[in-house]
Amino acid sequence: MGDQPATKKDLAEALAETKQEILAATKKDLAETKQEILAEAKKDLAEALAQTKQEILAETKKDLAETKQEILAETKRDLAEAKQELLAGMQEQEQRLLERTQEMIRDTQTEILRGFEVYAKTSEARLRRLETGMLTLHGDDAAMNERLASLESRLLEVEQKLTLRPPAA
Repeated sequence: MGDQPATKKDLAEALAETKQEILAATKKDLAETKQEILAEAKKDLAEALAQTKQEILAETKKDLAETKQEILAETKRDLAEAKQELLAGMQEQEQRLLERTQEMIRDTQTEILRGFEVYAKTSEARLRRLETGMLTLHGDDAAMNERLASLESRLLEVEQKLTLRPPAA
């Protein structure tokens, strides 16, 4: 190709060769740009992901701390209420036990007084008989008095058993 004018064929070949060179260079530049963009995008994505992860972690920790405080406060309130209810129940139970114990003591006092009353009446009758001289030492009178005393003590035992175990209501 020296000094001769370029032919259409030469121009077409030169154009095709230039086109191939430009296409190859463009593909190479495009591939390099694509790699740079991908690398930059990966880097930006990794940074954004790490930052988002840190933000979510911090927010979650904060939410957990707040929830923990709320649960603790509510639990303390619930425990205080339960304690008050238990104390009130215990005081009511204690009052009922005290009243029942006082009632049982009064009943026991009454039973004891009734027992003394029976004993006092029989003893008083014996004393009156002794004072009036009616008690003789004759065999029949002595035996009668002994039988009467035995009956009185047995009757006293029956009365005691009845007062100790009152009939079921």
